[in-house]
Amino acid sequence: MTRIASGKDVSARLDIVVRFWCDHTPRILWEESIVEALHILVEEGVSKFAKELGKSLTLYVAETEKRFKSLLHAFADMDNESMKGA
Repeated sequence: MTRIASGKDVSARLDIVVRFWCDHTPRILWEESIVEALHILVEEGVSKFAKELGKSLTLYVAETEKRFKSLLHAFADMDNESMKGA
């Protein structure tokens, strides 16, 4: 996907796809390697052709990752508390 994206301007489509992944399948942000791959995809396929859109999308991915991980930590903390009470 990165190779195709870096060859021609598909920035608008990639913006839609990456935002969809972040909004509807945030679990993909679980693994650091996938987050890194998303950032590379944004850099090669969006930022290369549309700098401002690329910056916006990079920030969006980072914020989504942060929200997802904070939800995971909150859930883990809640589960630990319930186990202590049992």
